[in-house]
Amino acid sequence: MVNKSQEKAIAHKEGPALVLAGPGTGKTTVITRRVDKLVREGVDQSSILVVTFTRMAAGEMKDRYAKLNVSDKNRVTFGTFHSVFLNILNNSGGVGRLQVVSEKEKNSILSGIVIENKIRNFELREFVDNIATEISKAKSVYLESFKTGYCRKEDFELILDSYNKELRARNLIDYDDIVIMCHELLSKNADVRTRWQNKFKYIMVDEFQDINVIQYDTLKLLVGEKQNIFVVGDDDQSIYGFRGASPDLMFRFKDDFKKCRIIRLDINYRSKMEIYDKAHNLICHNRKRYSKNVDSYRGAGGTIHFTELKNQIEEYAFIANQIKKLIREGANQKDIAILLRNNSDIAKLENYLRGCGMSVATKYKKTIFDHPIAGDIIMYLKAALSDLNQPIYKNASLANIINKPERLISRHMIIESESNIYELRKIYESNDKIQKNITKLKNDLNMIKSMGPFAAINYIELGVGLEKYVECEYKKYKLKDLRSIKDVFFKMKNEAARFKTNDEFIKYAEQSRGDNQEEAVANNRAEKMSEIVSNNRVGIGAKHQNNNVMHGVNIMTIHSSKGLEFRHVFIPDVCQGIMPEARALREGDVEEERRLFYVGMTRAADSLYILNCTDYMGKKMVRSQFVDEFKNAQRYCHKMSRSDNGQLMFDN
Repeated sequence: MVNKSQEKAIAHKEGPALVLAGPGTGKTTVITRRVDKLVREGVDQSSILVVTFTRMAAGEMKDRYAKLNVSDKNRVTFGTFHSVFLNILNNSGGVGRLQVVSEKEKNSILSGIVIENKIRNFELREFVDNIATEISKAKSVYLESFKTGYCRKEDFELILDSYNKELRARNLIDYDDIVIMCHELLSKNADVRTRWQNKFKYIMVDEFQDINVIQYDTLKLLVGEKQNIFVVGDDDQSIYGFRGASPDLMFRFKDDFKKCRIIRLDINYRSKMEIYDKAHNLICHNRKRYSKNVDSYRGAGGTIHFTELKNQIEEYAFIANQIKKLIREGANQKDIAILLRNNSDIAKLENYLRGCGMSVATKYKKTIFDHPIAGDIIMYLKAALSDLNQPIYKNASLANIINKPERLISRHMIIESESNIYELRKIYESNDKIQKNITKLKNDLNMIKSMGPFAAINYIELGVGLEKYVECEYKKYKLKDLRSIKDVFFKMKNEAARFKTNDEFIKYAEQSRGDNQEEAVANNRAEKMSEIVSNNRVGIGAKHQNNNVMHGVNIMTIHSSKGLEFRHVFIPDVCQGIMPEARALREGDVEEERRLFYVGMTRAADSLYILNCTDYMGKKMVRSQFVDEFKNAQRYCHKMSRSDNGQLMFDN
């Protein structure tokens, strides 16, 4: 059973079409049923291509289609952009003996380039991770239009050039190269282009709002003269700008395909009307967007609770008590989700809820202890407790911090010398400055050893001078947001205040690192993240995808929740500076942040709890502008007629 707007989209056969599919409007149903209808009308299955962004989504659509048409179900091509483009290259002589580089080898190559060219010796791991992301983004938007925020332009160009040369020397390509090479092949070779245009006469694209420029331009080359391209997406849910996606491409589509038919899916099968209505109020504040009027299949009702609390602990207590109440009233834990803006808050909330006796489901998290500065703090604590009589090269914690801040001790002395820290002073007896540095380091370590965790971190920050050193390094390498430095020290001291000894705190910190729980990073990080959460699909309309689904209250970031649905949703820390984040406020661009909050709101089916605190890690906070926007947006948005059974509760 489909509704009229879905039927209109399914019935579309020839020419370009843009289907605007808001949250819960049944886009997968539209795509799979349109494939089935085309086949039943005589279209050759092998001429149909359905493209999406994850293997999980492609597999789900293939399975859904198979239930509609059991004959020759494998002849329709369902695949990701990378798999489809790689197949084109492999079958057109475009790849040859090249292999796709693994994430581990990619990071190794980049680390070697950075070290060899002395571009960076500070926070190397995080720097390489960020540069890898920047390289991927640069390749997705064309290099000449790309500006990096993580290093100098000339350094980035050197890294990128050296990286590409090293890949070629090893007969390797990365995932972004697949798209670039396919674009180059199709744009330069008319015979190959015509062959694939004749092969795929009907092209459909899922999650079109997540596409980047190079993917879009490559896709256009596959479209034949009849322009049978059918794209489904929602510009209001475009939240991956950090990897090159842009809702602008949805507007460009109707300009590039002049005869484009725009179809709006207008029934939401997930959220009750009050929840969708307020989310709609919010998103209407974005200036450039397609207008949409959507009704709720489930009718009026649904509740939005807004509660202002003193701090995060009070937020967590409220969430725990409310979840217990929901469960007493018959709710299932798997139908409850807590959506966070930042990965770093997941572990703390998880620990609190587990302490309340709750089962928690989360597969990916990062904590404050994963931050490089936090790593240096832990290394100082470990060095202070270590045996300083052993050679420095055997004392990993000491070797790690011996030049943080800069003490002018040569790398040769650290790596190749058998000297310990006491003997090191004799080696530098002709250099008074280095001798003083070594003496101060020994005294600092003794001081740290004598202190409890809170006082020790305060001393590392100010007495040792690690904060000042980090700040200078941030400025030197033109890193973003100097304010985050103080945040890390503050959060570390806040964590440390609960422990009496440095040993206890170190053990807790190492056990809490996200690295201890994360699965191996996939070649395509965004795809892997989507698959992780797709494996945990829960809620009113979702089915479990495998037998390994975790059960319990779901904790994840809002980014990770996209595509999922839950009966009851909590969004804490809805404060100005967190949601929207401070960077977006400084740069005067909060539209993607607003889309992100919209995605969070529209995960909820029956009830939505929005929380903010007035004190966040010692900072005075005010509630997010987004709260006022969804409360008071009537003058911006057309309100659809409905009954008044829905309720909006403001508990502050």
